[in-house]
Amino acid sequence: MANNGEITVTYNTYTNNTQDTVTLNPSPNNIRWLTDLTIEDDKKIYVKWNDTTYPSGSAGEAIGDAINYIEEMILNPDNHHLLVRYSDPEKAGFVTYNNKNDWNDLGSVMGQFEY
Repeated sequence: MANNGEITVTYNTYTNNTQDTVTLNPSPNNIRWLTDLTIEDDKKIYVKWNDTTYPSGSAGEAIGDAINYIEEMILNPDNHHLLVRYSDPEKAGFVTYNNKNDWNDLGSVMGQFEY
């Protein structure tokens, strides 16, 4: 692919001793490619496409849900419940533990493991 987005496809055939090729020119109706990909503070992946104009300062268009990972996990010693805090604010739970009120309670794990 050239810097301007042109793609040249070369075939294994020849016409008049010249290898056959075809060049695909970039246009909104032909080839679309990513010009930028970022992960913003909201943990979502944003992309910008060659055929779309974005407002100044825009991260582009979000694809999918926020990337979610476990920030903290603890076993509550009082009731043996497994508590998890996720990075995605939309996955915040409603349990308060250690002065943090966004834990997810995954239930009791007492008796779930054999040693």
